[in-house]
Amino acid sequence: AGLPLKRLRVLVPGAGFGHDAIAWAMHGHEVTAVDFAPSAVAGLTLRAKDAGVAVLVLEADLFRLPATLDGAFDLVWEQTCYCAVAPARRAEYVEVMARVLRPGGRLQLADIVVGSELSEGIRNDIDLWTG
Repeated sequence: AGLPLKRLRVLVPGAGFGHDAIAWAMHGHEVTAVDFAPSAVAGLTLRAKDAGVAVLVLEADLFRLPATLDGAFDLVWEQTCYCAVAPARRAEYVEVMARVLRPGGRLQLADIVVGSELSEGIRNDIDLWTG
């Protein structure tokens, strides 16, 4: 069962300069991109404008997202933000991402695994995501 073929509300946490956020917007989706770094937010805003797409760009701490985002998204497109979160805060991060998803919303995780076997820590992290 793939994603429905409709316009999605997509959150891109830790969006950086916005490659993923802009790609989602170019495909017609309503995108909110979040990063805590002012330089990333400025770069993403400029790149989205240059690409001719609308992306709502927020400079914010991912652990303190505004309550107005609760239940707002069909999809959280997570690419390498999770691996940048301190292991002691990953459960909290998962809770925040779950909070912003609408009922039935989906989390798409693409992170980096180095080596041929998953460590116990990574297996535990996968358990956090999948319940």
